[in-house]
Amino acid sequence: MNILLDALPDKIDGVSVNTDFRFMVLLELMLADPKVPQDMKLPLALSYLYKEPVPDLKKAVDGLLWFYRCGAPEESGAGGGGNSRDRAYDFEVDAPDIYAAFMQAYGIDLNSVELHWWKFRALFLGLPEDCKIVKIMGYRTMDLHGLKGAEKKHYEKLKRQFRLKPLGVEKLPLAAAEQAAKDRVAKRFAEAERWAKGQ
Repeated sequence: MNILLDALPDKIDGVSVNTDFRFMVLLELMLADPKVPQDMKLPLALSYLYKEPVPDLKKAVDGLLWFYRCGAPEESGAGGGGNSRDRAYDFEVDAPDIYAAFMQAYGIDLNSVELHWWKFRALFLGLPEDCKIVKIMGYRTMDLHGLKGAEKKHYEKLKRQFRLKPLGVEKLPLAAAEQAAKDRVAKRFAEAERWAKGQ
């Protein structure tokens, strides 16, 4: 799908979905929330996207991941950039700076506009370098191995200053949620096959 040529999706396999960026922001925040029980994360994630239940769990999860990734192939996980420990952004911590960046760069008031997730994501990834949030994401994900002396100390300080708390085991990124969902689906299929053979 080409964002320049094609209408952005509002259905997946014929099921209407919530396209506004807020639902995917909520999804990321929910996945990172240790107060949400693990076994509730997948049902909640599906409820954020789909406007009605999807009977085929595997198709529902695949559709969620496809929509979240804006139709792109599998990526290394949410948070973008850097190594696996260096998350670039957090929609809770960085909310004011993301809001300000959209106002600065595009004149978009994220608090009062409806914006398709795919548009939001493209604009977020395309924010200019002079936006504070882009600078902060750069500090967080910067590789300091080639730097020395005062320059290295300077960027180490900035990296520490803006560092996000690492995601714990409870705070699954979407890629881990995907694997957990696939494992659950495989287990359910195996249980159903055993039950069917016993009948």
